[in-house]
Amino acid sequence: GCPYCYKMVEENFKHAPYTDYLQDNFDVIAINIRGDREVVFNAELSLTEKELSRRLDVRYTPTIIFLSTENKPVLRLNGYRSVEDFKHALDFVVAKAYQHTTLQRFIEEQMQEAVYTFREHPNFAAVSDLSTLPDKPLLVLFEDRTCVACDALHDDLLALAETRELLDRFTVVRLDALSEQAIIA
Repeated sequence: GCPYCYKMVEENFKHAPYTDYLQDNFDVIAINIRGDREVVFNAELSLTEKELSRRLDVRYTPTIIFLSTENKPVLRLNGYRSVEDFKHALDFVVAKAYQHTTLQRFIEEQMQEAVYTFREHPNFAAVSDLSTLPDKPLLVLFEDRTCVACDALHDDLLALAETRELLDRFTVVRLDALSEQAIIA
């Protein structure tokens, strides 16, 4: 199967430091997006797993959708999340912060101190006017001070010679996901 799904289940559901919190606040249901098991979604709707996946527009895994008590989606997480990032999502839903803010803003408010400082990289172009870039494919990397995995990204993947060689084919621009600075495109 899916290595990211396995990692997500192992780290965030089975062995996370917050498993009791998860069990106390959520009903967790694993859905096979190609499965035929019957799922009772609400009093009026019963359908197969794959029909529910289509209804919720889930095409790839892992995808985690948090539903309100009325079965309305309140948060969708596409792709793997670290233990720290997933805990922020859990707190966001438990606090019902989705009623008045975004997950990103919620995390910003929770994290008073930066956990990451931007690092230089030989492949990064420092520009804010994207219209002046050379005629190469553009790769945009978003980072911010709340990124708990960015140091690992730089220390591991971005430090590899093979990665740098691949990045040479692109104009690589790093943007601060929390910045209000205008970008010219």
